[in-house]
Amino acid sequence: MSLFLILIIFCLAMALHELGHAFAMKRNNVPIKKICLVGFGPKICEFRLTRWFGDTPIEIRAIPIGASVTMGKVGNKEIELTALPFRTAMEIFSAGIIANFASAFACLIIPTIYKWYEIGELMRGVLWSLLLMTITFVLLKYQRWIALFIPLVGIAMFGIILYAIFFNNVPTTTVISGPIETVEVFHKMQAKKDGFIDAWKFASVLSLALGLSNSLPFLPFDGGHTLNGWIQKIIGHKRYNRFKTAITTSLLAPGLLLIVFAIGRDIYLSMLKLFS
Repeated sequence: MSLFLILIIFCLAMALHELGHAFAMKRNNVPIKKICLVGFGPKICEFRLTRWFGDTPIEIRAIPIGASVTMGKVGNKEIELTALPFRTAMEIFSAGIIANFASAFACLIIPTIYKWYEIGELMRGVLWSLLLMTITFVLLKYQRWIALFIPLVGIAMFGIILYAIFFNNVPTTTVISGPIETVEVFHKMQAKKDGFIDAWKFASVLSLALGLSNSLPFLPFDGGHTLNGWIQKIIGHKRYNRFKTAITTSLLAPGLLLIVFAIGRDIYLSMLKLFS
């Protein structure tokens, strides 16, 4: 599979993630100022999907790392997601993760049918595909409820990372990597796989990986925002406002360390290749 195709699939997974947030905001009547589906830096193009988002501009930018949805204003007042009702905020924060999980299951439908067709058991493949469709439907239909459990997914994911590093002796650099290294690793894994079915499998794995990484229970990841929402709900607004700085700092510091480590390693490896 070519590096270009891997980058395209990577960008599509990011775009689906941001569209998940955008659709959740639309459902809850939260104004959207701008949707950046892919990247940052210079703007490549801008378009509109008037059927779903009206006149909200949708951008694609030059550097394919990251994406964002910018909220609009009510009058002259900026909207803070943390100020929204608990269930609404949780749904919006979790929507990108759930969109990635749903697309991961959806991308497996074609490979599943093909696998069973190859061995002459098409009906079994159809049944398995129906199960995948059902899971995809449940994730999208009931995401307002599923959103409440996203912090548990993030905590479990972080627990698995810690277990792999400290008890399974897996190198930290194997578990934590930046976007450039991630694409390179997937490129090596997929180097000898360039078929139509392999592309769908890869899209499923990448979408699942993006959803899981965003579920980590630290800011600025979506999982950190959902955990922060639960903390605010459990201890109450007054107590939360009293300890807001300490709570957000304790959630933000580990997240920033992970990001700095991952991006720093990307820069280091890129410089080594450049000057070697």
